[in-house]
Amino acid sequence: MPLPLVAFFQALLISLYCFAVVNFINWVDKTNFGENLYGPLVMLSLLVFSAALCGFLFFGYAIYLLLEKEIKKALVLLGYTFLFLLLFILLAFLMIV
Repeated sequence: MPLPLVAFFQALLISLYCFAVVNFINWVDKTNFGENLYGPLVMLSLLVFSAALCGFLFFGYAIYLLLEKEIKKALVLLGYTFLFLLLFILLAFLMIV
């Protein structure tokens, strides 16, 4: 699979996950779920899970390429992933404005 396509899907999955987390946080805000001890516990657990998942989605294949001694491919993949993620952020911003 071409690296730009891999990077596109990585950035797309990260964007979709962020969208799901935002919807979850909005749902929590509309309920009284966060007003007890379990609300902050769930939110901190979500933070740790999100950092791990997004790190895996963003850097996982690039680290695999580095371990296979394909440094140029890994850097190109990271560059494309940054580019596509930036484009998705700009697209989301344009949808808001």
